[in-house]
Amino acid sequence: MSYLYECTNCHEMESFWNGVGMMFPSVYEDLKKQCLEGRYGEEIKQLFAEYPQGAIDGSENVYYCPECQDWHQTPCLDFFVPAFESGDTINREKEPDSPEVLDCVMPGELHSKEYKLIRKYKHTCPHCGNATVKKLVMEPMGRAGRKSSLDGIRFKCHECGKGYLEKTDCMVEID
Repeated sequence: MSYLYECTNCHEMESFWNGVGMMFPSVYEDLKKQCLEGRYGEEIKQLFAEYPQGAIDGSENVYYCPECQDWHQTPCLDFFVPAFESGDTINREKEPDSPEVLDCVMPGELHSKEYKLIRKYKHTCPHCGNATVKKLVMEPMGRAGRKSSLDGIRFKCHECGKGYLEKTDCMVEID
């Protein structure tokens, strides 16, 4: 799901994406490779070395810095491990028409009894370095009426730096 915002000054449009989409298996594969290469820090790289069956939450989120009003979209990157006893395995079957099994764990799986969270990723503001950025929650699909934490936040425009982004009436849902 995506919400569209428009700058009050330059009219640049921005999309705030929430969750995952159809391309998630290949996105997850790329993201895990970047983690193993150290792009998101040595700690995640070490966690994968220590827990080879570990998984990261690759769902896309919007993070907001109350200090400088900057925002960025990035994967969650929380680290999970299987909750089963060692030696057991989670039965993850491939789709019937899929030619291969991808090393991908969907966020919904991670937030089930099959996995347990062992490390929350500490996001920082890429603009000012503030370590108290806030993860914003959009109204999840199928849960109309649940308030979005994006409401009432003033997002600076990345394009012109002068205006603020205002939510349009447009929302994009991709099935």
